[in-house]
Amino acid sequence: MAPSFFNLDNDVFKTVALTTGLLGAKLILNSEMTVLNRIQRKVFSTPEDIDAFGGTGVITNDPVVERIRRMHLNDIEAFVPFCMLSNMYVATDPSLKEIRWICGLFLAARFGHTLSYIALKNQPWRFYTFLGGCAVNGYLATRLLFALFVR
Repeated sequence: MAPSFFNLDNDVFKTVALTTGLLGAKLILNSEMTVLNRIQRKVFSTPEDIDAFGGTGVITNDPVVERIRRMHLNDIEAFVPFCMLSNMYVATDPSLKEIRWICGLFLAARFGHTLSYIALKNQPWRFYTFLGGCAVNGYLATRLLFALFVR
């Protein structure tokens, strides 16, 4: 019987599972930040929200809420490929050291992106951290395709 790479006895899978769990929790927190800011600022995009929480009308261009929403969307665009690629990459039996570097770099890039997007609000760091996440996803895609077609 072939070994199963996808169980918590495998430290490589455990590292990827921890990373995707942290990223999932971050996405949930992004949603909560959006909701809390909408309620505090009375900025709603649907009439039923205005009826439930108060407000003067539909507002879809509040700078604070839109900044959080853009950060959230950017996270989703980066996390989905990472989660798919990293979990498939586990099946290629990478070393624990390599997967720790991959996951650590991606986490640092994405949390750095959030920090520069929400707190620092400056370039070029937001761009550099965005590129860092893209580089990790590109590396994973390349290594996975290499393993599929060259092995």
